[in-house]
Parts: sequence; structure tokens; C-alpha cells
Amino acid sequence: MFSEKPMDSGQLHRRLKIVLISTLPPVPCGVADYTELLQSHLQARGHTVETITSNVWDIAKGFAIHRLLKMRGQGGVVHFQYPSLGFGAGLAPQVAALLSHALPTVVTLHEFSRVHLLRKMTILPFIFATDHLIFTSEYERKILSRVTPWIRNRSSVVGIGSNVPEPEGEIIRQQKTIGYFGTIRPDKGLEQYVELAEIMLKHDPTWNFLIMGVASNKTRAYMQGLMRLTAALPNIVWLIGMDMLSVSKRLASIRYVYLPFPDGASERRGSLLGALSCRTIVITTRGPHTTGDILGAVLIAESPAMALNEIVRLEKDSALRHTMQKKSRYYVQERSWSQIVAKHELIYQRIIR
Repeated sequence: MFSEKPMDSGQLHRRLKIVLISTLPPVPCGVADYTELLQSHLQARGHTVETITSNVWDIAKGFAIHRLLKMRGQGGVVHFQYPSLGFGAGLAPQVAALLSHALPTVVTLHEFSRVHLLRKMTILPFIFATDHLIFTSEYERKILSRVTPWIRNRSSVVGIGSNVPEPEGEIIRQQKTIGYFGTIRPDKGLEQYVELAEIMLKHDPTWNFLIMGVASNKTRAYMQGLMRLTAALPNIVWLIGMDMLSVSKRLASIRYVYLPFPDGASERRGSLLGALSCRTIVITTRGPHTTGDILGAVLIAESPAMALNEIVRLEKDSALRHTMQKKSRYYVQERSWSQIVAKHELIYQRIIR
């Protein structure tokens, strides 16, 4: 069983060599953003960290990564981040994990429950070849543990951190603005967000809707189609491809964010965490992996009409708005990057010994 017994101070302050295998920005993927921030925060702690990345992730690349790891991974930890949008159908991470099993290796499985069967099968090499598995939520670990119960003895849960920096200085909220933030792709609930804009246009046309996000090459056509569909709506503005500092400033300037995830809010939703980090009131949906902590930090609306009702209620109740902003701040503080890095350090130390 993996032990979380505290280490002595000498062990905890040991400087480590860490090699991350992942995509990085500008790949429009939350895993790429997460990896870049993890590297930055680990380096700030004094560790030597590099990320091996590529534009091609075929089997041949897996052999090439293994050769690099034989040179660069000795004496350190190899940490795979999987899956990532940039990997596509490539199997380079799996090949590298199988070939490099003699090195101390970790994999963070960012998603399992919702991926299709073939993608689930590609996770098997990580299960058998790596020393430790990290899940971003207990729900994801439970799902995989049902078919591979032995992984509980060598797995942990480390939640993701926000890729949106917290706003600095005084926050001045724009009234009557409802935002959306996240990757622009199907199955994110954008159609429901647009429906709320249509309903609000009839209820009170002075409200504005702000869509902030980025699309990959594969989903660009979907985004363009949605932009054409909303061109006739005067209350929707699209802001695509902003850097995270600009996103933070925008999120901090609006009062509400509506994130109607089809499968409900969960701990692996970086857009949810990003909005909460800016102390914006989030209205979202509930699903099978929506935790009690999330329910305490957001408001639930299972349809655009219900979201409208929540907004009307909030507009009439300043005390409720203040309470929700306090709850969102507390939720984010409990998932700070300092805590995430400390948990990673503990895992790395355990498998190196």
C-alpha cells in the first residue's frame, strides 16, 4: 500500500531530477497547460525538470523517447501525462513507458471513465509498466480499480490546479455579463450556453455574454459553425486565443460564468477551477462525479431556463453573491499549486528509494 507517512526534513528537501512526457502549449489542451505549470512550480522548488514533447507521437517516437530517457532519466523520475489532445492516436507514450520500466516512472491519468474503449485499452501499458499511478479524482481511481483492483496499492489522487492565475488588485465586476471559459469543442455544453443567451435576450436584452476559449485544428470547424449560428445574436462576444493572464482579468471582471457540462461538473474540469480561482460565481450542472466540495462552491442549474432563474435570484441577493464568492475562494485555496507540488514530491521520493 502506498504510504503517505511524512518524510523527514532532509528527504523532503532533496533536489530531484524529473523528466515529464507530455504535450505543451500552444497545443490547445488542459493537460498541456497543466504540464507547463507543473514544470514551472517544480522548478521553483529547486528541482531539475525538463519536458520531452513532440509534434509526432507514433511508435518510432516512442523508441526515440526511450533512448533519450536512458541518457536523461538516470537518477531521477520519469512522469507521463496521459491522455493529451496532442497525442491523437499515437502510441509513443505507451511504447516509451514499456521500454523504460527499469526507471522510476509515474503516470498521471487525467481521464479514464469517459474515453472510448480503444482509449481505455491504451492505458494498459501504463498500468503494468509504471511504478505509480496518479488520478485527478477519487472517482476516476474507483472506476479503474473495479477492473484492476491491485492498482490501489500503488496509486494516489492529486487534483489538478488552476491554469488561470488569480487576479491581483481590486476586483471590479461588470454587471449583467455572463461568461463561458474553456476549450471550444462538442460535448462542452456550448449549445446550452447559447440557449441561455437567447432566453436572456427576450427576458432582458441588456445582458451580455462573453465566450473565452481556444479550439484545436480538429474542432475549429465546429467553433466556426457555432460562431455563424450566433452571429445574429447581438449579446454574444467571442474572445478566442487569449493568454491566461488576459483570461484572468476578464473572468475577474464579470460576475457569473455558466458552464453547462453535459456530464456534470467534476474535479478534472480545469475551466471550472479557473473560473472559481477568479472568484466568479459559477452556475453549472451536476453529474455522477460531482463531489460535495464542488456542490458547496457552485450553483446547480440543469437547464438554461433554470440558470436564468438562478441569475435572477442572485441579482436580488447581494449576500448570496458574497457568500458564493467566498466559497469559491476557499475551494481554490484547498487545491493550491503548493499542495499539488508537495504531493508530487512525496510520490517521487517514495518510488526513487
